Amino acid sequence: MILAVAKYIEKKLKKTQEKNRIVMKEYRRKHPEYKLEQCKKAKINRVIDRFLCIWVYSNGMMECVCCGEKNFFVLTLDHIDGLGKKHRTEIGIFGSSNFAQWLRLNNFPPGIQVLCYNCNYARDKCGGICPHKLFEQSDKFTLNKALSIIQLKSFQYYDD
Repeated sequence: MILAVAKYIEKKLKKTQEKNRIVMKEYRRKHPEYKLEQCKKAKINRVIDRFLCIWVYSNGMMECVCCGEKNFFVLTLDHIDGLGKKHRTEIGIFGSSNFAQWLRLNNFPPGIQVLCYNCNYARDKCGGICPHKLFEQSDKFTLNKALSIIQLKSFQYYDD
């Protein structure tokens, strides 16, 4: 009995969804400005989500944890453990704007930090260590010290 009711509800839901899809398609055809409005709203929501994430993960400081950069437009969200791609694949997120929304909807889980684009990129290419940290480790920065810290395998060149 319960299975029959569930199947009936599912069938009714599919019919309703199909009807709504047809109605909205016709509405969008008649009102082309609707899509522009929706795009504007979506863009505003993405900026708000990103702002909230950066604010929460920087403890209200709105700056890079490595170099102190404060320009909002160059701040990014970074997985502390360096397994961002794996994590996003596991949760089915393929884009930074969707990731900020996911973080907000999941109550800002731990394991994320705020970095500027330069520190984020350098950390990825330098074996998980930002060049700012290399300078802190020694007064004089030399190529030999950098190469001993940085894995040469992260600087692969392809000859195709």
